Amino acid sequence: MSKHPILDQGEVAISLPNRLYRGSFKRDASFEVHTDSDEVFLRLMYEGEESRIASIHLHYFLFADMLNEAAQEIAANPPIDDTHREPLLEAAGELVAALKKGRKSDRKRS
Repeated sequence: MSKHPILDQGEVAISLPNRLYRGSFKRDASFEVHTDSDEVFLRLMYEGEESRIASIHLHYFLFADMLNEAAQEIAANPPIDDTHREPLLEAAGELVAALKKGRKSDRKRS
């Protein structure tokens, strides 16, 4: 797992019955992504004076459901501008290629 700079921004909010936690992660923060056989781990980190870390672990079925919902939301709304659409298309293509690489049918037989 290696740290990568955040080139845009993200926000995390956790709402509890009597408390709200909110944190912004902008260009002075970083992120990490790690996967294993069951899930994907996402981590946003700000290491400044008021350091904070937000982590989320998603099992692959939930992650797939969330990606599907994001696709449906994007399709149901006005088109995303080219500045944002192109990096999304590139990242989605890399995800598809990585997933296809792991198919048993694509592996060489011994």
